[in-house]
Amino acid sequence: MSLNKRFARNIKNNRSFYICIILLTAIVICLHVGFHVSYKDQVAYIDNMREEVNLEDGQFTTYLPLGDEEIDELRDEYGVDIEGMRYIDMEGEAGEESEADSTIVRIFAPTERIDRYVVTEGEDIQSEDDILLSPLFAQRNGLKIGKEITLRTDNQDAKAHTYHISGYCVKLDYMFCLKNYTDTFSNTDEFGVAVISAQAFDELPEEEIVSYHVIRYNGAEEREVREALYDKYYTTSYIAKDNNNRITTADDQLAELENTTQMILPMSVILIVVLIAVVLGRKVKNEQKMLGVLSALGYRRYELALHYSVFGAVCGVIGGILGVLSSIPLLEPMAELAYENKLEPLPVNYVIELPDVIYAIAFPTAAYIAAVFVTALLIMRTGTINMIKGLSGRTKKHSLRMIGMKASFRTKYRIRALFGNLSRTLVVLFGLGLGGMLLAFGYACVDSLEYYCNTAVRESGKFEYEYFLSGLYTQPVDDGTEALSASFAVDGYADLVTLMGLENKDYLTVETPDGADIELKNGEFYISEMGSHIYGVEKGDTLTVYDVASMKEYEIAIADVFHNGNQCLIVSDTKTTSELLGIPEGTYNVVMSDKQLAFDDSEILKEVRKTDIEESLRNNILKGMHQSMALIVGFGMLINIIVVFLMVNVLLTESTTSISMLKVLGYRDREINRIVTHIYHLILPFGIAIGILLGSWLNEYNFIVSTETYNTFVEPHMSAVSVIKCIAITVVSYVLALLLLGRKVGRVSMVESLKNNRE
Repeated sequence: MSLNKRFARNIKNNRSFYICIILLTAIVICLHVGFHVSYKDQVAYIDNMREEVNLEDGQFTTYLPLGDEEIDELRDEYGVDIEGMRYIDMEGEAGEESEADSTIVRIFAPTERIDRYVVTEGEDIQSEDDILLSPLFAQRNGLKIGKEITLRTDNQDAKAHTYHISGYCVKLDYMFCLKNYTDTFSNTDEFGVAVISAQAFDELPEEEIVSYHVIRYNGAEEREVREALYDKYYTTSYIAKDNNNRITTADDQLAELENTTQMILPMSVILIVVLIAVVLGRKVKNEQKMLGVLSALGYRRYELALHYSVFGAVCGVIGGILGVLSSIPLLEPMAELAYENKLEPLPVNYVIELPDVIYAIAFPTAAYIAAVFVTALLIMRTGTINMIKGLSGRTKKHSLRMIGMKASFRTKYRIRALFGNLSRTLVVLFGLGLGGMLLAFGYACVDSLEYYCNTAVRESGKFEYEYFLSGLYTQPVDDGTEALSASFAVDGYADLVTLMGLENKDYLTVETPDGADIELKNGEFYISEMGSHIYGVEKGDTLTVYDVASMKEYEIAIADVFHNGNQCLIVSDTKTTSELLGIPEGTYNVVMSDKQLAFDDSEILKEVRKTDIEESLRNNILKGMHQSMALIVGFGMLINIIVVFLMVNVLLTESTTSISMLKVLGYRDREINRIVTHIYHLILPFGIAIGILLGSWLNEYNFIVSTETYNTFVEPHMSAVSVIKCIAITVVSYVLALLLLGRKVGRVSMVESLKNNRE
């Protein structure tokens, strides 16, 4: 007898099972290949760009002028590379496709050594009238190559400048296009960068040009160089590459995509392996009489196990091939989905290479073969004689007869079917939980960001405007509260923490997470929730920080943690802060107010508006999350439908005798469906609850570990409406799976029970 003749017949008789497994495998492989190739090729392109443009290691400003002669001395002494950077912000009209009222374009003069730009589309600058725009800003405002753009400075009397858009360019130091490097969210509707020729830049008003320097250490000791800069030229500000959100966000987004990719394939394959192991395990067990005969005829057990492993290989190979083929036209759309509104689009050529194809097919195939092979061996571990007799080799205790139990026949049947085969029941519970987890995670992410927008930003204080000034001032400000602040870094962390000394808490809320007011006592420091999560410190801990300009270290004892998830802050009273910084008491460089104040542009280093934070969050993160919900909901429903469909299908296959007997006893098909196929109604609520709990936990974990990435702590939240949606979608997918199997009971013949009894 040739076992190979059974392959076609077996697959034909169980085609629904193979179609489901192949379909699920293809979807998983498509997602994995699409996101993995997107990540791999994007990283390779950016790494090449870093070498090409000579990306900065840091940028700084000094109190004493740093001219060409001084730069040459530093180059000769330390081997570093330093270059001056110049830009000017100009206003323009928003495009018809933009939601903004007006735009700000930050125009740079081209550099020769560090942070050079790369033309991604169109032509480089040819004349003084040409301009290169950042592509995402241009796309959002409908500014196409060949068109013109008119810009003017804040001075309304100044002449407007009209430029010809010759192409698009990307500056890696603005890969995530933020107006201020400490911002959390970009708004490319309103802000973009551009490059014009050096000659054209020299014609712009000198008084509105902002200058700073960028540095490459080229292997030099960074701390030694920074201390020398401070000692010789009095560094007033320093931003390391690792503290610059414009640069680090690109790496963070790529790392997040890599983590997602590494989770998609293994976790999904584990689910499918469990399904295959349970379904084929039951099939092998049902065929143990035939296996016993084959064993008696001389077939070895590992040969029989390999025979069944072919069915797993069929699912892995066909599913893998379909997944790879379907991912080819989706590479660019999936890359756009991953990076949309987050990073500047790059002309990356996404290519699926042979190792990617081999891995995408070999990994699930090997996993399926191993699962089926081991399952078959375990089923056949009893002796040949026992298999021929149909015995499992174990004595079962009939603990589920429920003779004395006062319950209906339907209830007893369901309980016996549920607990009589725990492996099958646990797979259904696992599948419902996994699908529900995806749904709950997606909805919880949206709810958390909505809550952050509507509540958390507002709860940080009564101020609407926060002005970080370019110098130190002593004159009191009307309609505002003065504060003294300084930025510090912590070894091993990319984020900076702002130390702020307050005279009063009129505009900044300093309360414990439970809502208790914190009194700012002399000599004590309090850290925000965001800072607590980033640096892993709590009440009573000591945090060592160092000044980013002078590199001087300070030890700060944390007296308590206060509720603020959108700012990395340490607060104290003004006296304590002044003593720590060595600055006379009564000096300030930050003003908070509930109204817009009249500061000169030269006096403002950075202006933070709450409305800008909220609008940016809604236009970028929330918008993208809502777009991703369709994919998450669809995938969650698919998992629920396939799991329930397969397990109920196995149940019906194994219950043909019982179904036939019920027909003989006069039960109708609809009544039999309620008795046999609806047994998982009992565990559906538990599956939904597990999914919601796991999704909520995953959402909380995601925002905690991503605090440094998002540069904010988003408090986890899930609304009652979202919980109802998760329940409704899970129930709908469950009902759909049962409807797909509704006619199978009608196909069972009454004579099945008579056949089995005769046997």
